[in-house]
Amino acid sequence: MSKLGYLDSIRGLACICVVLSHASLVFFPYIHAFFGEVPEANGTQALIHNSPLTFLFSGTGAVYVFFVLSGFVLSRSMHNKDLSGLVSVVAARYPRLMIPALFSCLIAFIIYSFVLHIPTPQHLSPWFYNQIVSTPNFLESLRSGSIDAFFLGKSAYNNVLWTMSIELSGSLLIYIFMYLNIRTNKTLATSLFIATILLIAPFSTKYAGGFFCFWVGFYIYIYDFKIRSFWLSASALLLGLYLAGVHYGSNSYAWVDYLLKQRSYLAGNIIAGILIVWSLYSCEAFQRILTQKWLIWLGKKSFSIYLLHMPLMILASYTLFDILNKTFGYDMAALLMTLTVLITTIAASSFFSFVDDYAVSFSKITGLKASNLFHSIQTSPRT
Repeated sequence: MSKLGYLDSIRGLACICVVLSHASLVFFPYIHAFFGEVPEANGTQALIHNSPLTFLFSGTGAVYVFFVLSGFVLSRSMHNKDLSGLVSVVAARYPRLMIPALFSCLIAFIIYSFVLHIPTPQHLSPWFYNQIVSTPNFLESLRSGSIDAFFLGKSAYNNVLWTMSIELSGSLLIYIFMYLNIRTNKTLATSLFIATILLIAPFSTKYAGGFFCFWVGFYIYIYDFKIRSFWLSASALLLGLYLAGVHYGSNSYAWVDYLLKQRSYLAGNIIAGILIVWSLYSCEAFQRILTQKWLIWLGKKSFSIYLLHMPLMILASYTLFDILNKTFGYDMAALLMTLTVLITTIAASSFFSFVDDYAVSFSKITGLKASNLFHSIQTSPRT
């Protein structure tokens, strides 16, 4: 078993947080309280919202965990690669991400085409109804998964794909600056990386924050930067988990809101993603806990789970929610729906992983062909 299997486990657990985050936005919207004040009738949701346990369904914190992990893992994959290797990984990255994303939008297109003939479920959050594509179009779904997600940072057919543009561009930055790190020196590479992030920051704090997390993963790898004390690692992990739960208006995070104002949510989640990965990378005791086979398996399915859970949540909501609501009442129906979505998505990821595996194989072939073409151009006689 790989010594880095715990990284897969982190990714898997973070992915479950994303699923729970979106389930709460659909079925328990006042936990996040993104839609205004919590009514008295939703006192339980208000209690959870004001608690420090909201990291359990922090989708944003999980996304920044993904970015730090990508920065580390992709830096490691670039170790000792020459210019031909750089060409190979750059050419391979887009199809590696795009093929599964495209298939998820095609699945969403099929689901939207089907559910529009079913009565719309009642009493769900405004956020849920905004996800529905009322006039699904096959060509639009293709564009949504292959172009919009990666070059516009949005996808009407699967809203979780907003991260793909950061993932793709962050990956390319890692490849370029890791190559510079190998061919020049660490100080120059890290300085140029930071300069790139600072140049982007005035235009998009979202992209700059994502790239910063990539840089942290890059930095941890090239310097093997670890927390050398178990207790400091444990403290960093606890602080990271706490900050992952930052929500505006929560009593448990009033001091964060006071210090950071409107930046508290984004900054808290970025710092959380960094601290969580860094603390777990630093501590072998935590790594031993995370190297359980089922957790590593979950991590290997995490990309499939991430891509599938929203279309499947919409399908389940249209076909089951009203029935469960009439039978058990809203709260129990919402809990059962959350559990149903979680189990269904994990099960479906086993089948969808064939698409993911194909994307890996296809991207390797693409990278190899690009590398061979580059090599042939380099070695061709000059006239």
